Amino acid sequence: CYDNTRIIKFDKNGKRLETWGTKGKGPGQFNVQVHDVEFDSKGRIYVGDRGNERVQVFDANHKFIEEWPHISRPSFVWTTKDNHVWVVAGTDNRLAEYDMRRQLRRQFSGVCRGARPAALHAGEYAPFGRHTTRLGNRR
Repeated sequence: CYDNTRIIKFDKNGKRLETWGTKGKGPGQFNVQVHDVEFDSKGRIYVGDRGNERVQVFDANHKFIEEWPHISRPSFVWTTKDNHVWVVAGTDNRLAEYDMRRQLRRQFSGVCRGARPAALHAGEYAPFGRHTTRLGNRR
């Protein structure tokens, strides 16, 4: 059961430092499932708002910047050193790469048919060409 409609920041000892976000469909609101949080090199925060089928982008002070709509149940979000954003869309079984202007650069659909269908949903592996590689740059 998912019920998380906020983001909670903890210090290294597990002490709660701050909480932000509310339930809803507007900017800074989340619908049932905050599924992943990622940061880019410029301090922007990307939130996989699964229930609203979008990624929301905030600055380092939690101020809403923009929303990336129509991303089917974003399960996993991560950024690269060149600030491209990769998103696993769980329902579509799709892995997509976006640039900072929200432009789709490339995508892989239906890549998890076969031996490990749950791997893409978990964001554990990403296909590149004919090979599959483990994503190891999570913070």
